[in-house]
Formats: sequence, C-alpha cells, structure tokens
Amino acid sequence: MHKEDTGYETVVVDGNLQEHDAGDIGEVIDLHVARLEMLDEDMKASFPGSTPDLSPSPGLPAVTEAMMPGRFGGAVRDLSAGSEAVPVAVAAHILLRFAALLGRLPYIPIGDERRWLNNYFMMVGSSASGKGFSGRPPQRLFRRIEEFLELDFSQQYDAGRTEGLSRYPCLPVHTGGLSTGEGLAAALTDGSTGISPVTDKRMLVFETEFGNVMAMAQRPGNSLGMVIRNAYDGSAIRFLTKASPVRASAPFLCIMGNITAEELTGHDQTGMMAANGMLNRFLLLYQHPSRVVPFPLPTPENIIDGHARWLADAVLSARNHSHETHWDKLPPLARPLSFSRDARQLWERNYGELVNRADCHEVMTLTRRHRLHALLISALFALMDRRTEIRPVDIRAGLAWCEYSRQSAVHVFRAGTRQYDADIADRLSLKLLHAIDHITRENSHCTKTDLYRFFNNRLRRSLLQPALDRLATFIPPLVTWTLEKTGGAPTTRYTLTDDARQILKSRQLS
Repeated sequence: MHKEDTGYETVVVDGNLQEHDAGDIGEVIDLHVARLEMLDEDMKASFPGSTPDLSPSPGLPAVTEAMMPGRFGGAVRDLSAGSEAVPVAVAAHILLRFAALLGRLPYIPIGDERRWLNNYFMMVGSSASGKGFSGRPPQRLFRRIEEFLELDFSQQYDAGRTEGLSRYPCLPVHTGGLSTGEGLAAALTDGSTGISPVTDKRMLVFETEFGNVMAMAQRPGNSLGMVIRNAYDGSAIRFLTKASPVRASAPFLCIMGNITAEELTGHDQTGMMAANGMLNRFLLLYQHPSRVVPFPLPTPENIIDGHARWLADAVLSARNHSHETHWDKLPPLARPLSFSRDARQLWERNYGELVNRADCHEVMTLTRRHRLHALLISALFALMDRRTEIRPVDIRAGLAWCEYSRQSAVHVFRAGTRQYDADIADRLSLKLLHAIDHITRENSHCTKTDLYRFFNNRLRRSLLQPALDRLATFIPPLVTWTLEKTGGAPTTRYTLTDDARQILKSRQLS
C-alpha cells in the first residue's frame, strides 16, 4: 500500500489499484472487509469443516433426535423411563453391548482394511451422576437377549446346524479392571506352554474406574496403553518374552470406561494419552442427570422382552444366523456392509467436516478419530435395522453422536473460550486465503506485513498466526511457508498451494 503526498492513498480492492481520498480510506477498508464477509458463505461451501459455532459458552452437550433413530430411540426411552438412568448413557451401553455380540463377522471395507465394529466409549460425569446406574437396564436387556440367542442355538443344534459347536458361546464380559497389557493379552491368548487357547476373541470390558487405567498406563514399562490401542485396531497382540511369549490373534475388544471430569482433566498424562492415540480411540460422552426420581421403578418385563426379541433378531441377522465364534473359522463367514448412493453422497459431504473441523487443541486431540467413530456407529444402526446397507439415517445418527462427543469435550475441558477463538481463527483463515491470493498476484509470496497492510492493520495479532496455521495444516494444505534470511530476523513467506488455487478457481473467486 503506497500513500501519495497529494492526500490520496492507493489501495488494492478486488485485485485492482484504486485511488481514494485519505479521509475515506477507513470506509474503503470497511467495504472490502464487508465483501469478504459476504464471501464467507460461498467460501465455506468449498471448505468442509469450516462452519463454526460461535457461541463462547460451552453449556451442556445436547442430545438430538438424530442420535436416537427409530426403534432404538424407543428402547432408550423405555429403559430410562422409570429411573434416573441417563438416556445417553443407556444408549451408549446398548450400542457397545450390541457391537460386542457381533464379533468379527460384519465389517466396513475401508481401503485394504476390514474394519470390524468393536469400539470404545468413555462416560464422563461427576460422582453419583448415574454412570453405573445407567448401565443396569441395558445389562438386564442383554441378559435376556442372550437367552433368546441361546434358545436359537438350541434349535439349530437339534437340527444339526451348529457347525460343530456343542453349547452356546456366551459373550465374555470382564468387570474386574485392567492393570497390564500382558494380563489383557493373556485373556485373549492363542495359547502357549501350559496355557489353553482362547478361541472366542470377543471381550466386553467395563472399567468403572478409568482413572486407574490411565495411572497404570503411564507407569514405566507398562504396556497397557499399547495393547488397548492395538486391540482397538484389531491388530494381533504379541509379547516376545523369553520365559513365556504371549500372542493374541484377532482380538475383538469393546471397552466402556467411567471417569469423573475432574479425574480426566486433572490427570497429568491426559494430554499425552490423547496425543498418542489412546484416549481418542474412546468416544468421549458427557452425562448429566436429567431428573430426580425418589422411587425408581424397574422396567416392565414385557418391555424388556419386546426389545430383547428385536435386538436378538438383529444380532442373528448381522451374524448371518451363525453362532460360530472361533477366531480362526470366522474369516470365510465375514461379510461387508455397503453404502446406499444417498448415504455415500451424505458421507462425502460431511467427511471433510470431520477431518478439518476447527477445534481448539484439547478438543482436536480427543476427537481426531470421529470420522471412524461415525462410521462404526452408522454401521451398528444399519445392522439393528437388519440391513447390511448403510443409509442416510444411519450416517446422520453417527454424525450426531460425534457432535455430541465434540460438545462433551468442550464442556468437560471448559474449552468454550478457546473453542471460540479457534472458530474465529477459522473464519479469519478464509479471508486470509483470499487476501494471499490477491497479494501473490503481484509478488510470488506473501508476508505477515503484507497481510497487515492489506487489512489496514485491523487484524488481531493474536489470531493471525493461528489462522495461518489453520491454512497450513488443512488437509490438503492450502498454504506453504518458507523462512528467508534477511539482515535481521528471518522472514516467513507464505504461498498458496495448487489445491487452494483450484478451490478459489472453482468458486470463481480468483
């Protein structure tokens, strides 16, 4: 920007040099910024993940109808109707128990990977907020479901269709806590000298004191965190110790962890465990009591039976009516889920939102796997409806659960103000992209000084670098930067990537 002695100032507007009276320069810049504001909506359509919630107050996460589709929502309402059970916790228990029963049969094909439907949930709330109580109605429901499954097994056994099995394989459930990786691997072992093999690699773990798991995992030499990560991914667990090597092939582990918000936020290793991938494998869900019931009532038996029959039929359908659980016999029986055309289009529109969401650091590290969590939950809802085709209603449900988890992270870590700043930086990054495009038409690069001048020094310095970082860490990156040595401090020079130019060109903004 160059100021003439005549009292006029030359400014760049829409890429053109124009002269304006110096007294009106503020109005010119205001008009330019207003134009950029008008471009926000068009530009956001080109940038998945750039629709911020600008509320500075985190509030409580909100349960939406999309999270509780169809008969599933009815079951959640029925099981939490007569007590202080928290609906979102009841729903999470149903989803996880249902997934655990399936084992390595239905899967989502993701590239070259077969992604099984095992998952981890973490319920966060204050002490006595109903974390444990909310699990009892689903426990009763699934006890009845397994009775129906055992009855089906008996009928198939009498007809000679049980594939060599002599008794119904009940789901292994562990409630005693987790302490070491070797102990968890031993519970799923392929067998070794003096140790019998475990053929059913399904395991559902309830860890009511997840703070203890975090404490154990941080101890030097403790492999619990590594085993939890590997089991989530379905990778074989191996310990090549000389005395007693342990191997657990094809694990299918589901974990429900309970922890208070104070424990989670106050633990000195929370940040590291989120960064190394252990904590973000858990879908974090905040629960808060929604009512006071002095005399809780049990769920009527006929209600339990009705929902149990529905879910037992869904389990049998998802497993293709097979009761086989031997890990080495399952691969030929496995079958993939598919996407309807509308579901595929909906997922494509929302995928970038999950990848490039504008979140503050604490929230981002805990929600990095939301794109996978959304798919896993979508698949479960499809299977509950006895379908192997994922439809838009399932995708919307998976996305809604992940949004609830995101709101939970903001609330638990009291990150409302930091999240607000991240959202503002996200909006600013869109303006910077447009500004860098105009500046680099005259030069091959752009500096921070150029940007300050472009906006007449009206940029907030505290947000400029986060906004530039947002562009540099976008997937794919939208700007690159280099350091150039000068007579004083090195200067950072920014240039647009080809992807950024293509986006601008496609929106006819360049």
